[in-house]
Amino acid sequence: MGSARAPGLAVPPWAGWGSLALVLALWVALVAVPLFAVLSRVKGPEALFDPGVLGIARLTALQAVASAGISALVGLPLGLWMGSFGGRLAAACESLLAMPFGVPSIVAAMAWVVLLGKSGPLAFLDLSYSLGAVILAHVFFNVPWVALLVAQSRRGLAPRLEEAASGLGAGAWARFRFVAWPQVRWAFWSASAQALAFCVMSFALVLVLGGGPPVQTLETALYGRVRFGALDLSGAVACAAWELVLTLIPWCAVLWFQSRERRAIGNADAGWSRRSSRFGSISAVALGSFFILPYLGVYAGSFGGLSPGDFFGEIRAPLLVSVELACLSGLGALLLAVLTLFAMGFVRSRASVGNALAALLLLPGGMSALVLGLGLWLAYGRWIDPFAGSLAAMAALQVALFFPIAFRALWPLAQAMPLRRLEAALTLGASPWRAFWLLDWPRWRGPVSSALGLVIAASISEVAAVSLFYSEELVPLPLLVSRWMAQYRFEEAQAVAALLLTLAMGSVLILRGVGGRRVR
Repeated sequence: MGSARAPGLAVPPWAGWGSLALVLALWVALVAVPLFAVLSRVKGPEALFDPGVLGIARLTALQAVASAGISALVGLPLGLWMGSFGGRLAAACESLLAMPFGVPSIVAAMAWVVLLGKSGPLAFLDLSYSLGAVILAHVFFNVPWVALLVAQSRRGLAPRLEEAASGLGAGAWARFRFVAWPQVRWAFWSASAQALAFCVMSFALVLVLGGGPPVQTLETALYGRVRFGALDLSGAVACAAWELVLTLIPWCAVLWFQSRERRAIGNADAGWSRRSSRFGSISAVALGSFFILPYLGVYAGSFGGLSPGDFFGEIRAPLLVSVELACLSGLGALLLAVLTLFAMGFVRSRASVGNALAALLLLPGGMSALVLGLGLWLAYGRWIDPFAGSLAAMAALQVALFFPIAFRALWPLAQAMPLRRLEAALTLGASPWRAFWLLDWPRWRGPVSSALGLVIAASISEVAAVSLFYSEELVPLPLLVSRWMAQYRFEEAQAVAALLLTLAMGSVLILRGVGGRRVR
């Protein structure tokens, strides 16, 4: 049968088949079995179509459509404008638009509580603890996401097309409709569908900003039926089933939109030489920074009036839990991504098989952490007591959820392997590992470090993924923030939120610095 190719190495067939079997086994254990455990517990139409559950599902869909719709309407023109810049300004705009995704959701909730509170600068909006507060927070999270993807796609538009349209007398609307829109439409629809799924799966923002049952979504309702009051597994399963419907539909749409986008998009910055005015540069940077400013409010007076000794004594154990969980999840997701690339390298000659495998493994990207966590609970409850706390369950859940982040970061690199140089090195007598280390690893170092930083940042700040498996002895920092806010210890909660934001952003920046620039 010959040898299979993994990223940079020639491997025997048994290694390729073995890695493929291991990846599929892990997917079955962490995704398929939990999903089956949830769906098999649905107790007929009477539970699924319970009026209370249907009302929560309607409110979830309403807030998600409103949040994603506003984000799309604002993000499209912003992305088109920022996508018109090139060079360093384009890179700066992309960095600013990407920064909000490193902000922990519980930190964002804390920031909006401060801004919308009675003494906050936005108190005049009268949105505190309401559906409006949830939608506002979602819009600030998702506008940069839509704008970022549109801007990246917009830069692939050849300047000569716009120049030709202008020369023929086309106005601004005609240039958008017939030149820009065909280029960015698939990126726009993909970003909008992802924003819709993000809003459906939102947990911390709704839990904190919603103010209780009047603004209850499927995510918070599921959590309440498991962790608050009497255990209601039937109701939790019904909420999980509806949430799967509302999240997997956008996920399938995203896959279709992205497949269309790959056919239409050109090379970014190809031939782009237009320069921006100083006013345009300042405006772009200022507008990109606008979506970060609300979250910096957690630093304002965050440690004022606190006793450092008492404060750090209380957070020492949660900090250690968060760091340990982040390291386990980060390394686990990264190793699983590398193993998956190894397995996909083995089936590279079968493009349809590789594409199907990628779509299957990325399925958790369209699933809620609480839905998958409930599935783990139902499937493995014989060995895991959720109320006793389980660090292993938390880590396994986060690995399944954050694996797509690491995979997407490394997949483009695996597609562009320098096979000829590696084959030459092997022909000249270099061992496979030495050839990989000298020729291929410099290309991988930066993306691997960046992917690890992103997963660690996501893990250390995740609330929903740890909410089902914590105990009094196993409380990570994000849950401590939520708990202290419920106890009206706002000053301490704000200080922990500031610490969380520093850890999340710091892990991304430090590991990117350690990895250095990508070698092409």
